[in-house]
Amino acid sequence: MIIRTASLEDLDAITKIEQVCFPAAEAADRASFCERLTYYPNHFWLLTDQEKIVGFVNEGVSESVHGNVIWYQMRLTF
Repeated sequence: MIIRTASLEDLDAITKIEQVCFPAAEAADRASFCERLTYYPNHFWLLTDQEKIVGFVNEGVSESVHGNVIWYQMRLTF
């Protein structure tokens, strides 16, 4: 298995996984993923098995308040 960043060529596979994993009312659509990949390409990761996309994670940076702590960065650690 390989972890790599996503690209616009992966949109169909990402959208299909999203539709399988979430109810229609909650699933992000292709246009939403396209926007995320366009503006935040370094925050979108794929898990591939023999070149087939089997999972993904995406996370952005925000100024979120959690208790008394303000978070300015989200990290994906392997």
